[in-house]
Amino acid sequence: MRYKTTGTTSGHKLFVRKRSTSFDKFEKTDVPSGKFGAFKDHKEMKTWEYAAFQKEQFKAIKKRKRRFYFLLIVSIIIAISLILILPFLFEKFDAANSYRGQ
Repeated sequence: MRYKTTGTTSGHKLFVRKRSTSFDKFEKTDVPSGKFGAFKDHKEMKTWEYAAFQKEQFKAIKKRKRRFYFLLIVSIIIAISLILILPFLFEKFDAANSYRGQ
C-alpha cells in the first residue's frame, strides 16, 4: 500500500496522507463493468434511509420465499395425488373398454 502526501497544513503529514491501493487506479479510468458501462452509485442515502430500504427488501424477500414454498407444497401435493389416482383411473377405463369389445 502506498501513501500520497497531500500537504502539511492541517497538522503532521502522517495524518494528511491518503492511502492508495492497487485497486484505486480503476476509479480514475472508469473501467466498464459489462455491456452497460461503469457502475456509478448516484443515490446517496443516509443511514436511516438505508435501514428503511433494507427493511423493505427483507420484507419483499420474505414474501417471495413464502410464495415459493406455498407453490412448491401445492405442486408436490398435486403430483402425489396424480400418482395415486392415475392407476385407479386407468384400471376403471380399461375395464370399461374391455366389455365393449365382447
